Amino acid sequence: MKKNLLCAAAGLAFIGMLATAGVANATPLGVTGATVTIWNYQNPNAGNIGAACEQALASNPCAVAANHVYTGTYTGPIDFTLDTSVGTPTIADFLNTAGGTFTGTIAGLTQTISTGGFNISTLIDIQFTIATEIIGAIDHDDGISIFNATNTVKLIDSSAPTNAIATPFDLLPGTYNLWYAEVNGLPAELIMDVTQTKVPEPATLGLVGIGLLGVGLARRRRKSA
Repeated sequence: MKKNLLCAAAGLAFIGMLATAGVANATPLGVTGATVTIWNYQNPNAGNIGAACEQALASNPCAVAANHVYTGTYTGPIDFTLDTSVGTPTIADFLNTAGGTFTGTIAGLTQTISTGGFNISTLIDIQFTIATEIIGAIDHDDGISIFNATNTVKLIDSSAPTNAIATPFDLLPGTYNLWYAEVNGLPAELIMDVTQTKVPEPATLGLVGIGLLGVGLARRRRKSA
């Protein structure tokens, strides 16, 4: 009877670990008080897909004061999408698609977010903090990259302009900068989907301990029998 109870405890511990891993359907990452900085500009090398001003990087040379149009904070999901049905797409149109809240007003961001031919472009930096490890993929049309909190270490690089693709990520707790460049007309897409979180909880850790202890005791009983 005791052996059965110990095996059951081990099973509960294993189930607890699976639950703690947080495997689920993809859900856009929600951020609170993320700092958002935006630049909008005419590419000095229009028509050149490889131009430095078209890359989603902290080193983008067009991220200068003369092109700066917004700095504020954002609370909501990273779930921004504009399709080709929008007539003249503005930065505000894009930011409003996620349904989150920005400090100040974004209604004044009436600049065209991007045009074909790599002419008018918009670069966005979203600095956010996470408390747990998250795993998933970023769906994006045009480039993205992820840097550390000080923009000194590039962790994920999919920075060149592209058609819609998904770039995987696995981020530990900390603060990060997500860079996004919208550079060649619609569609514009930036969706940071989380498919798994890793959040060990005290109760689950207790179950794991009980389960491991049960496995050990069961082995000892078998050896002594």
